[in-house]
Amino acid sequence: MTNVTPEAKSRAIHEPSEVTVFGLPDHTGRWLFVFVGLIINICLGTVYAWSVFRGPIARQFSTAEIPITAKQTLWPFMLFLAVFTALMPIAGRIIQKVHPRILSLVGSVIVCAGWIVTAQPGASALCPCNVSRIA
Repeated sequence: MTNVTPEAKSRAIHEPSEVTVFGLPDHTGRWLFVFVGLIINICLGTVYAWSVFRGPIARQFSTAEIPITAKQTLWPFMLFLAVFTALMPIAGRIIQKVHPRILSLVGSVIVCAGWIVTAQPGASALCPCNVSRIA
C-alpha cells in the first residue's frame, strides 16, 4: 500500500489530467469511445436486420412465373456471415501487428464500399441467387 498525502490526493482530484483520448481531455474523449463503439456495433448488427426485410423483398420481387425462394433471399445473409466468420481469425492476427483504429477504418471502408456496390442498379447480376432475371 502506498502512502498518499491528503494534499496529493486533493491535487489528483482537482487538477486537470495530462491524459488525452483522441486528442481530447480524458473526461471528454472517453465518451467519444462510447459513441464510436456504439456505431461499430450498430454497423455489425445491420446484417441481422436482413431477417426483417427478407419476407417483404421476396414478396416484392416474386411473380407467378418466377417465385423468389427463401434460399435466394438468404444468400446475402449467408455470404456475409461466412465471410465475417472466415475473416475473424485473420483479423485477430492482423490486429496484433496493426493498430485497431487502422483495422477498424479499413473494415469500415470495405463495408461501405460493399453497400455502395450492392445499391447500384446492375449489382444483382453479381448475386448467386440470380435475382436479375426478374427484371
